[in-house]
Parts: sequence; structure tokens; C-alpha cells
Amino acid sequence: MILRYIAAFAAAAVVTLGLFYLMQSLVARDSGAEYERQKRTVFDFVRLKRDERVERKKREKPRKIERKEPPPPAQMPVAKLAKAPIKQALKVDAPPFRPNVALAGDPHLGGSVSDSDIVPLVRPLHRYPSRAQARGIEGWVHLRFDVTPDGGTDNIVILDADPQG
Repeated sequence: MILRYIAAFAAAAVVTLGLFYLMQSLVARDSGAEYERQKRTVFDFVRLKRDERVERKKREKPRKIERKEPPPPAQMPVAKLAKAPIKQALKVDAPPFRPNVALAGDPHLGGSVSDSDIVPLVRPLHRYPSRAQARGIEGWVHLRFDVTPDGGTDNIVILDADPQG
């Protein structure tokens, strides 16, 4: 039994020393000859001074639009009708009302109609045109478009824009 432990310890020592030698040979360099042959890339960073002056735009408050109150709707004359008195109560022999409606099956969940505003499912990030951003151009566009049943847009018409084009 002791002989097995000695043999196992000797084998483990040989494997461990072999691994240490292998790792050392992977890390070691050949006297720096290969290192000197590699081309070194040097980066030279130069920071350019930017103009520190900030141009302030003259902003004007938008003019308030005077809204005229619409005139109140004209009073329409209402005709007063007299109720005709019922002289006799009618007697009708009729069977009780029982609608013939089959309520078997699953409820129908498709094709519902709602009376609400359009809710966006995805809001994409704004992409500012690079040329306009470099030139410092700002503006706005007034559009009219139709929303298709699958959520896309169709019949896009530009109503007004500043700057034009």
C-alpha cells in the first residue's frame, strides 16, 4: 500500500514539474530578437483648441393667437306635443319571448373596434442628418400621413417645412 502512494507521489511530481517547464517555455522570449523585429506603432495625440465663444441666438416669444369665441348656437323652437290619452288597455295573448341564440363555442376575440388615439408601439431614435448637424442647421416639418392597419405609414405629404427642401 505504501508503495502505491510513493509511486503516485512520484508520478504527480513528474507531471507537475513537466507542466511548470512547459508554462515557462511558453512565456520565455528568445533573447528579445523577435521582440525587436516587431514594428512599434506610436500614436501622437494633439488636441486642437476650439473656439471658446458661444453664440447666443436671439429668441422671441411666440405671438399669442387670439381665438374668437364662436357665437352661441341659435335657440331652436321646440314643438310641444300633447300626449294622446289611451282609452282602452289592449289584451294580447302572446307566448313569452325566448330568443333563439346559440351561445356554445369559444368567445370571439378578433376584430375588435376601439375608439381611442393611436398608441405607438416602438419609438425609434431620432436620426439627425449629418450634413445639417455639421452646418448647425435646425428646422421643423409639418406632415400629414395615414396609418396602415399593420402600423406602417402611407400617403405621406409634407404640408410645411422650415427650411424648405
